Amino acid sequence: TWHWLESPKLYKLAAGKHELRLLNREDGIAFDQILITTDHEYFPQEIEEQL
Repeated sequence: TWHWLESPKLYKLAAGKHELRLLNREDGIAFDQILITTDHEYFPQEIEEQL
């Protein structure tokens, strides 16, 4: 089941490499897509096809 959780996190990062760590709270959770954008007004309108 796909659903969008609106939980905006804003970070100001310096130029260069960065590491994104995703930690789960419950067993069995999976991420298949992550959206990173500079557009603060963007909100996904539909489900992206699985790769």
